[in-house]
Amino acid sequence: MGGLFDGISIGLSGLNAAQASLNTTQNNIANANTPGYSRQTVDLEESFPALDIPGTRGRGVSIGAITSSRNTLLERRLRTSSALSSYYKSASGLLSRIETLFNEPAGTGLSGALNGFFNSWQALSTDPSSASARSNVARSAQTLSTGFKQIDGQLSDMLKQTDDEVSQNSDKANLLIKNIASVNGEIANAELGGIDRANGLRDRRGEMLKQLSEILPIETSETSYKSSGQSELSVQTGGMSIISGKEFHQLKALKTGQRDNLFFINSGGSLTDITDSVKNALSGSMSALFAMRNTISQYRSKLDEIATGVINQVNLLHAKGMGLTGYSSLASTNRINAVDSVFSAAFLGLPIDITKGSFDVVVADQDGTHTTSTIKIEDGTTFENVKDALSNVNGITAYIDGDNHLVVQADTGSKVFLTNDNTGFLASVGMGTFFTGSGAADIKVNPLMINDPSKIAAGLTDNAGDGQNAASIGGLADARVLKNGTTSVMELYNSLVGDVGIDGQNYKSLQDNQQSLTDQIEKERESESGVSLNEEAAKLIKFQKAFNASAKFITVIDNLTTTIIGMIR
Repeated sequence: MGGLFDGISIGLSGLNAAQASLNTTQNNIANANTPGYSRQTVDLEESFPALDIPGTRGRGVSIGAITSSRNTLLERRLRTSSALSSYYKSASGLLSRIETLFNEPAGTGLSGALNGFFNSWQALSTDPSSASARSNVARSAQTLSTGFKQIDGQLSDMLKQTDDEVSQNSDKANLLIKNIASVNGEIANAELGGIDRANGLRDRRGEMLKQLSEILPIETSETSYKSSGQSELSVQTGGMSIISGKEFHQLKALKTGQRDNLFFINSGGSLTDITDSVKNALSGSMSALFAMRNTISQYRSKLDEIATGVINQVNLLHAKGMGLTGYSSLASTNRINAVDSVFSAAFLGLPIDITKGSFDVVVADQDGTHTTSTIKIEDGTTFENVKDALSNVNGITAYIDGDNHLVVQADTGSKVFLTNDNTGFLASVGMGTFFTGSGAADIKVNPLMINDPSKIAAGLTDNAGDGQNAASIGGLADARVLKNGTTSVMELYNSLVGDVGIDGQNYKSLQDNQQSLTDQIEKERESESGVSLNEEAAKLIKFQKAFNASAKFITVIDNLTTTIIGMIR
């Protein structure tokens, strides 16, 4: 049969249990808004009873453990969903920025510049002798060139920015990797022997794992060791183990070619490129950066294809026509090698393949008399042969200068026109062409056309009323001359803008849908593991009453003890 002092022990156990419950409840309230925190509960157990006559006798309450309401399966689902949300958010953000570059909804995009350029040629075809119409063609071409270069430059800048973000994300991931490994060690120490549960440390690690998954595609596994009662967390990314318990490996962003790739640093310091593995995982912001980097490069290639098409097609037609005035001297804008065959133009880096055929040389002397000579290009023709044929034309001299440019010089008082080219030679070497450059990055209006718009080849002759060639160039907007005659300049550009818009819309929709799913899982987690302030407030009252009751019980025992001692005295 237990005595009064046994009652004090029971009362103290109640006080301790109530105090622990109050402290845990207050800790829950304090961390109600802490990311990743899981609600904790004090597990109370009846103390082992005493064996007595006529039976067992209670000995109060003991604290079994302080457990966390963590659901590892739900946390894994949340981590996976958050990683996908991060992927779509990063991709959608980049695509949104690309859409603003083209700015088509505002009506100020490249489409307007293309239409303005081709419309100016149509306007010139109706009034080819107009100086203002010719100047307008030059101005609209400059606007178009600027538009191409601006978008190409901004896309190039975006590629550089993605490289910067790859480096920044690598640094963030490395810090998280290091911290997770450190917390792994702390958890191992706290749970040594399998007695205690490091609830706070596990919450902290879970939140860091979630943050890491939003950067990198990760796979986690936790192995339990019964002998020590401990467990060890391992994390992989790109097929490489970055965390194993308290051991870890770092990542490094390094430039490979023109772009920054992601490398895994092995124990010996060697590097393994994991860029493709990370990109193909379609999870986390780093994966999105690599995927969108490819997408941006594809957009840039398509833009370049359009610019190249405009340059080459306009130059090919321009080489068939004549301006109002000829040239005293004209040099090719592209370099050549005299001894090479003209048919190796593509190999030499010239923009247009040259075919068999001919072009005309028209020499206008000071009396206005026009003499036309035909230069033929046949099998085996070299640039030296073309130069010699030009030199044999009366009234002009041709030579290849020290920088390998082909130069045609008219005699004093004479002017020369190069026209009616069906070989692509003039457009390829850049003699009297409207544009210079090879693509979106370097497209430029030939300064000769800007300084003297009368040299714009609006007609097939130098007749002031001839606008046939201008009409042909204006018609390039809708003529299917690109991609082996399957599409036009405007169709190809509209296709590019459509791709950008559709990709942006698709990723925005995926982002919204995935974020909704992530929010739903987050609510499930909050419902199961989060802190409800109303519930915790009710628990405070409950445990406060339990504490007061235990204290009252101890007071009663104290009074009884005092009475008994008084009786003895």
